[in-house]
Amino acid sequence: MTAGIRGTAEDGFRGWREAAREALYGPDGFYRRPGAGPAGHFRTSVHASPLYARSVARLLGRVDEALGRPPALDFVDMAAGRGELVTGVLGALPA
Repeated sequence: MTAGIRGTAEDGFRGWREAAREALYGPDGFYRRPGAGPAGHFRTSVHASPLYARSVARLLGRVDEALGRPPALDFVDMAAGRGELVTGVLGALPA
């Protein structure tokens, strides 16, 4: 289907954007279905070894120190997945 052309319920076609949204985020979509999730289909550093999360935790500690240990220091995991990186980093940080 060509971008910008929308089908109708009667003709059974739908546009690329709608089809992709359903395939990724619909009830049975790639990111929402139960099971291994994205990690079952591709692998990143955080999935390969806990060393990556530990390294990020060490870096976060250094940034905290360089900033003079502010009352709050935010760490945001914006990767594709189910929070494996942030879980590993938090687990590697001292209490």
